[in-house]
Amino acid sequence: MSHIRRLLEGKRILILGLGKEGGSSYRLLRRLFPGSRLGIADKDPDNPAVHRLREDPDADLHLGPDYLSSLRDYNLILKTPGIPHSTPGLAHHLHKITSQADLFLKSCPGTVVGITGTKGKSTCSTLIHALLSSYHPDVHLIGNIGTPALDILENLGPRSLVVFELSSHQLVNVTASPDISVLLNLYVEHMDYYGNMDAYTEAKSNIVRNASPEKYLVYNASFEPFVNIARNAKAESIAYAPENIKARPCWLADDRIYYEEGEMVEEVIPVTDLPLLGKFNLNNVVPAIVVAKLLGVPIPNIRAALRRFKPLEHRLQQIGNFRGIEFYNDSISTIPECAIAALEHFGGRVGSLIAGGHDRGGVDYRPLARCIIRHRPDALILFPATGKAILQAYRLENTGRQDEIPSFLAENMEQAVRIAFERTPAGKVCLLSPASPSFGLFKNYGDRGASFRAWAAKMACELNGREADHPHLGPLSQGQGTSRDRGE
Repeated sequence: MSHIRRLLEGKRILILGLGKEGGSSYRLLRRLFPGSRLGIADKDPDNPAVHRLREDPDADLHLGPDYLSSLRDYNLILKTPGIPHSTPGLAHHLHKITSQADLFLKSCPGTVVGITGTKGKSTCSTLIHALLSSYHPDVHLIGNIGTPALDILENLGPRSLVVFELSSHQLVNVTASPDISVLLNLYVEHMDYYGNMDAYTEAKSNIVRNASPEKYLVYNASFEPFVNIARNAKAESIAYAPENIKARPCWLADDRIYYEEGEMVEEVIPVTDLPLLGKFNLNNVVPAIVVAKLLGVPIPNIRAALRRFKPLEHRLQQIGNFRGIEFYNDSISTIPECAIAALEHFGGRVGSLIAGGHDRGGVDYRPLARCIIRHRPDALILFPATGKAILQAYRLENTGRQDEIPSFLAENMEQAVRIAFERTPAGKVCLLSPASPSFGLFKNYGDRGASFRAWAAKMACELNGREADHPHLGPLSQGQGTSRDRGE
């Protein structure tokens, strides 16, 4: 804690944005500097967190539409990830901005593994945490997955291992690097935040930009921008490509994962023993194994931890078999590549695909349309606003190829699930894989997946002529909301 105190003492500090991270920053700063003046700026004067701070006599609150006018009065701005650097009024103050991620990376006394990528961050981070915990006694999982970094800083020591899930938003202005950086994948996403792929890629590359030669970069060599990043990085680079038998030290052959250490090649685990669905998950498993080995975890511990691993919710999660239909919740699918991977996994078994959601702009749905044509679900059920774009792409790609798949527009989850029961043949899959963010109709992807699960169970009971009684499923919300969850 002494290091972060030295970084911050004597500064006029403003916390910009009072969400989960902002609240965490406030709590730490109050412990470090009780009685010091502290600024808090937030666009929403009705933010519940703001009301609690009104009781702090040393807090200067800057609330409402002109909240950014306060920036000139401070020489250090601790910004929440959800506020883009392109926000009007912020441009002249970028040199004063820091973040939780930057402060943590500069102050953590232990070893930090940082994971980023467009998709798979939470699964890979949780896998790494599970593998490390099978051998090391002091392992922590923080960041974009839910726990703010500064919440745990006081509990860490030199032997602590920290698995830090990092969104691009958290990486925009970091000037320090983890001990081990992991780059998973890179797809078109968050164009409403960055404006173009170059800026988005630049944010991702920050994870290793300041890494010294004794640090490591583990990267997916299938993505050319990552190859370029590795070429320019000072860190020792380890490439992976699961299905390339020439890849070392970890690769897939004959449906088994192998690891090479020195002259010894050891089988880690058969793919059939992995609890994660879909071949795409090998791109989460392989880097997790590499990181675990870098940090000294023996293969038997890795194998046992992989077999015990419980997949996260909303990621190709089977939620039940209702009236002969298998329902799968893949609500984490916020880009077309995720929906393509899900369709490829099930192939011709998909009876209905529920897709569509918030339109961030700049997304090409033609590859998804071609995948739909290949696997031909029995019905397409589409949410606004991107549902219409997906349907348009499908019709353009399908010209003259085959009879058009029946398509239906749904305004809420109740309608979507009702259509799914009507149009999905028994023995097939109803797949929620939206290929779009959730905002507008739902609070976040978790709310969307929970709503899907709840309506499927409720309607199954109704169709069976019984009243639904599933208190464990939570309220049957249609999910109106706009909160942006963890960089979705």
